[in-house]
Parts: sequence; structure tokens; C-alpha cells
Amino acid sequence: MKSNQANMRKGVCKYCGQVRMVTSEALTPQDDVDAFASKECNCLEAQLQRKNDRKYEKAKRNIEIIFKNDPETAEILDMAARKIADDAIDGIAVKCGKMTAKVSGTGKGTIKVTKQEKDESSLED
Repeated sequence: MKSNQANMRKGVCKYCGQVRMVTSEALTPQDDVDAFASKECNCLEAQLQRKNDRKYEKAKRNIEIIFKNDPETAEILDMAARKIADDAIDGIAVKCGKMTAKVSGTGKGTIKVTKQEKDESSLED
């Protein structure tokens, strides 16, 4: 049986360049080892990225709940939520018939997911 030391590899944080020892499988690509080191690093950029990832995961869960019967819209909103979490965009609205779907950043640092359906009835003589 191999010791843990045999599975220790050097990973480099993509944000600050710090080298960390990472436990991995022997055939794991170096890019994956570096990505893991980046996720585990304590530098400010890595901490910010972890916060953004948590924000995105919460939004993704809300999108899946609200748009479970509309996978195409959910896919579009999911892509937008990732961009919002990374501060690349403020929000997006998608209109499909009588339904409007929105995902946007809030002043509280969260991501809001909204689905509006307009049902209108009118009669004319």
C-alpha cells in the first residue's frame, strides 16, 4: 500500500502564486491540482472566489426550484447567475410569452431569482 506522501503534489494558486501541497491521484492533471490549490488558498482573491461560488450555488438552487419545468430558461438564467456572482453583469431578464424571468444582483450581495407570469383577461362588446 502506498503512503499518503506518494500522492502529495505541488499545486499553485492561480490568484497569488503560492505553492501548496495537495493530495491527489497520480494521474490527476496538473491543472486540476492547481485548481484545488487555488480553492484551498487563504489569499484574498481565493477567499473572494469562494464567496462568489457560494453565492452562485444558492442562486443555482433557487433557479432549479423555480424553473424546474422550464429547463431552457433555467439554463440561460444559470449562465447569467455565474456572471452575476463574478460581478461581470448586474442582471438579466428573459421574456417568453406571458412569463418574465429575472436574475439579478442585490444590494445585500445576494442573487435574486424572479418569475412573473401575467394573466390578463378582457372582454369587448
